[in-house]
Amino acid sequence: MSHFLVVAFSLIAIAIAVVGAFLGFARPTTLPLRLPVLVVFSLPYAAILALFFSGRLRGYAFTLAAGSAATAILTLGLFAGVLLVFIGFTMGNKDQLAVALALPAYVLVQVPLGIAALAAWWKLPAAERPARAWAIGIALPVVYAALGFAGYFGYLYQHKLTLQQAAANDSAAALAIKRAADCLASHRDAHAGSFPGSLDAVGPCLGGDARSVFAGYRVSYIPALPDDRGRVGVYSLCAEAQGVGKTGWHTYVADEQGSARALEFDTERLSAPSCGGAWGSDLLRGVKHCVVAYAAKNPREGYPASLLQLSDQGNRCLRQAEGLRHLDANSASTHESVVGYRPGAAEGGRVVRFELSTMLGKGKASYKVMIDETGARYASEHDWAKRGDPAPEEVLEQIAARARETRVEIDALAQRCEQASAADCALLGFRRYLDEKSGAPGLEAWRKACELKDREACMFVLSKEKDNEVFGFALSDKSNCVKGEAVGCRRLARLVAHFEGCHREARPADCAEIAYRYARGGDTRRANQIWLAACDKRHKESCLLGKTRDFEYIRIFKLKDRCVEGEDAACTELAKVAEKAVSFE
Repeated sequence: MSHFLVVAFSLIAIAIAVVGAFLGFARPTTLPLRLPVLVVFSLPYAAILALFFSGRLRGYAFTLAAGSAATAILTLGLFAGVLLVFIGFTMGNKDQLAVALALPAYVLVQVPLGIAALAAWWKLPAAERPARAWAIGIALPVVYAALGFAGYFGYLYQHKLTLQQAAANDSAAALAIKRAADCLASHRDAHAGSFPGSLDAVGPCLGGDARSVFAGYRVSYIPALPDDRGRVGVYSLCAEAQGVGKTGWHTYVADEQGSARALEFDTERLSAPSCGGAWGSDLLRGVKHCVVAYAAKNPREGYPASLLQLSDQGNRCLRQAEGLRHLDANSASTHESVVGYRPGAAEGGRVVRFELSTMLGKGKASYKVMIDETGARYASEHDWAKRGDPAPEEVLEQIAARARETRVEIDALAQRCEQASAADCALLGFRRYLDEKSGAPGLEAWRKACELKDREACMFVLSKEKDNEVFGFALSDKSNCVKGEAVGCRRLARLVAHFEGCHREARPADCAEIAYRYARGGDTRRANQIWLAACDKRHKESCLLGKTRDFEYIRIFKLKDRCVEGEDAACTELAKVAEKAVSFE
């Protein structure tokens, strides 16, 4: 009975190893292997237990157990040893790690199983030992192992063919989505700016129907609602693999602007983005897809009255949008962009109009773009774009023309700077810092102006090196001053007059002015530190601004604002209040 217990516990350990490896650790990529592996590894031991409990055939159970153990050790032992040696290289792959841990454990368990089976055989009475028990006990495991290896390599071969077919379908779909976008654009040009109501209309251009062109993919072509003239100005096209990893890999999308780049599929979960999440960082096109798709599925309602109808509370179309951080009734945002949505008024219970707006960049310039249900695009550099505004191409041309003018102006400044004009070198530094991709050319021009004794340029150089926040204040003031704002010029002049004295000599009156800019910039903690340090040096205005609180503080701070903006009377009144309120006696 003791040998039987060893055999039973060995079988239990084998079951734990197999089940733990292929059910506890396996990723979705190995899901097809789970059931076959369980069956292949479990079947011999199920047969052994069945023979053992049959009574008359117990001898076959022991020889089959010993033969199975010997076969497993001989066929898998070397491979299991190699896995243990190189287990450190498997840590990045859960499948490999599972096999590297389970297979050696499986082989080691065969040793006590084989020994226990042999001991049980020798204790059997001679009458219970079948004549051909050892021939069957060795032959069956060998044949079974051969069939198992043949099945495994057959699976690998078939899996390779599946991957090759998936890759071929994927490449064909990538080309087909681009060709479909070109065919739809040609249809629009030939039909007064209207896209077709069905993808079948461009079948001849595609070279076949969608099913044959997009083999292994589900294709959905979604035209927008036709306008009063029956014209369709917007569409969305999406091709999803019917089986990710089997019939294809990526999700491909396109619209009236052309095809979008394909996003990487999730190799851990063996999944690709949905049609709503396949637009990547182009949030505007992703939201537009979901808006158009909603109207296609709800023709009686038309376009959604709120973006919340596309969220988890609705059809969840935007759930997989890349980097989506916020979604409310009228806007969706990521770290990089914000899209505004404005549905039109319901007409006969249907919403048949919409507007989508976002901000785009061109170099260091930015502009707003709006697209409506007709596919028309409008742009504006200043306010949010509206119907009737210029097309984006016109705005981009205006930006480009201004950039060319700026380049001419900067070149002229550079020539005058070469002739040792301090003022021109200082202005060149500012222009280059704002317009060049790198700030280095601007700093170089400021340094040259500083060498020519330009105090403003010296302040920019020193603040950039020592206090980046003050540098930001000065840059903002200079921008406003160049635009013609007198207050900006006055603020900048005060920074120029006081920054060096505060930084190099810590003069209280100078530091008080820098503290004021920190306070106005929102960093009241830093401002109070500087004011209190200046107060310790008996500067009364710093004591007043650093220690006054509540409504009195608001009144005094407004006096300081007016003083900085150029009101001499406010400066005089502030000095009187400080003289009266602060005493060092």
